[in-house]
Amino acid sequence: MKPFLPQEFATVQPVAAQRAARAAALAESPARRALILAVGALSRQPGALQEFCAFALNRRLEGFVYNDPSGPGNEVLRGNALEDAFSTLRDRSAKEITFSAGDLARALHAADTADLLSVFGSGKDAADSEAADPDAEVEEEIPARVTRADVLDAHRQCATRLPARLAEIFDDPRDTRAAHDPDKPLAPAWFPALDEALVDALRHWHAHLLGKGVETSAGREVRNACEYAARRGGFVFIHGEARLGKTTAARLWVDGNPDRARYITLEADANDRYFYYTIAREIGCDLSPDATSPVAKRAIAEVLGNRDLVLVIDEAHHLFTGSRKNVPKRLEWLRTALVNKNVPVVLITTPQFMHTLRIVEQESQFNLEQFRGRITKVFNLGVDLPKDDFQAVARHLFPGASGSALRAAAGYALSSRVYLHALRVLKDEVALLSPDTENPSDDCMRAAIRACIENDSTLYGLFSPAQSPKAKAKAQPAARLPEAPPDFSIPEPRNTPCRVPESPVHDRFKRSETPAFSELTT
Repeated sequence: MKPFLPQEFATVQPVAAQRAARAAALAESPARRALILAVGALSRQPGALQEFCAFALNRRLEGFVYNDPSGPGNEVLRGNALEDAFSTLRDRSAKEITFSAGDLARALHAADTADLLSVFGSGKDAADSEAADPDAEVEEEIPARVTRADVLDAHRQCATRLPARLAEIFDDPRDTRAAHDPDKPLAPAWFPALDEALVDALRHWHAHLLGKGVETSAGREVRNACEYAARRGGFVFIHGEARLGKTTAARLWVDGNPDRARYITLEADANDRYFYYTIAREIGCDLSPDATSPVAKRAIAEVLGNRDLVLVIDEAHHLFTGSRKNVPKRLEWLRTALVNKNVPVVLITTPQFMHTLRIVEQESQFNLEQFRGRITKVFNLGVDLPKDDFQAVARHLFPGASGSALRAAAGYALSSRVYLHALRVLKDEVALLSPDTENPSDDCMRAAIRACIENDSTLYGLFSPAQSPKAKAKAQPAARLPEAPPDFSIPEPRNTPCRVPESPVHDRFKRSETPAFSELTT
């Protein structure tokens, strides 16, 4: 049976975070609560829920499919309600084992009969199937004889409705019937192990996403910091220079743990109303664009109040606004409204955050001691990445490139000092030169690296300190990137070091000294 593809699954309407939080609060099972939060988050990401459904079913496909000895190609979903019906029919013709639609109806649970029979043309409404008699005559639109292949196709079509089935775990505010039961089993007749499969898929979802990329040493530290925050709570700092991959790693961890975390990135110069609205919107709240700050705060509290989610905040230096003589109200709101109520908060910071915090402490009445008491741990990523990380990322972006080309790409990125972003820029340059970006030739890589170095040289000139006309006359001519020698080539053999001209940006954008954290953590 071929694997499921994400595009086979039906789409569903995004589930508001407040609705998911209410359903999660009612669930008694931790596994069901995690599934509710995950499905709600995935439904708000285009294509994410469909990919998750395909991943969940494909993980279980091998364990639920077997070849029947009565004939080749007669695969059956192991463990479903039809297995008993199939076993009673194995004494029939080995070439084409068939059974009547009535046999099919008897093999299914009464409540799920219409779900599968509708694929064969029944058109029977699911609500009417609860009172249906399995022994009753089936409508004539259903074929008189159904083969195993027909049943497998029917199962597959039913499986494509899985996203809509998952939406049943959320309460519907328009439903005036009996109270909603979020712990009700989801398993239909066509897949009785559905609940188990979904929990298993959620446990391996992060590893699935991680397999699409590469994890650097900084990425491992970011993952460890987020896991630590989920266990301990409080403020957890992820501190490091720009271009180390903090944002990419944080997004990957949050996307891989939709039941445990939400990610937001702050914007510069946002007023208070837009600041709180942005946080509420990013964590999935359904709010009107003109919602006031109190409304947004209540929505945030409703979503995060269950203390099931870690809030990861990027660009944390934008928490400081206005005059440095004022107490940072947004930082204090995070402490009093979230951290003090056991909601874990991860702040992704750069030296700019620490510098501003010191100024605010000196010029305002901000109580740094009280803030320091809520910091559980600081993960300092430093200022440099090991060379192995550059080579690993280069190998991921250019899997078909030669070893010498990969070393050249890693050497350029290391010398450019814009770090991992340089490899992304290099990939864009390769795309302009070759349609096959994953398998570039040495000549293509060489030309792309030269183009990137020339771009760095232009940046060097643009960001050079301004000089007066008199100073310019006395100054030496501006340094220019020397022309590459005619025999410049990607180094060979494979064990020789990379010989790529160092980018001038290396000298211009020096890394600032990493601030000490003793004043915060001691």
